[in-house]
Amino acid sequence: MLIRKDGKRIPGRLMSPFRELNERGITRDNYHLHLDEMTDSEITAMLDWTEGKEYMDEMRKAYPQQTDRTYAEFNRDF
Repeated sequence: MLIRKDGKRIPGRLMSPFRELNERGITRDNYHLHLDEMTDSEITAMLDWTEGKEYMDEMRKAYPQQTDRTYAEFNRDF
C-alpha cells in the first residue's frame, strides 16, 4: 500500500521499497530466495512486514549484535 503524506493509505498501491521489490519479482513469499539481490534496508522492511515489526524490534533489542540480514539468512536456512 502507498502511504500519503497525511498518513492515510491508498488501497491497491504498494509503498516503496515494496513497489521496487515487486517490480523485480521479489515478494513476501520468496524474498528469502533473493537476499543476495536485496539491500539491507529492503531486508529490514521485508522482515518488519513478514515477521512483524513488534517481534523484530524485540529481537533487535535482545540481540543487538545481529544484523537483519543475519536474521533473514537464518529464516531462509531453518
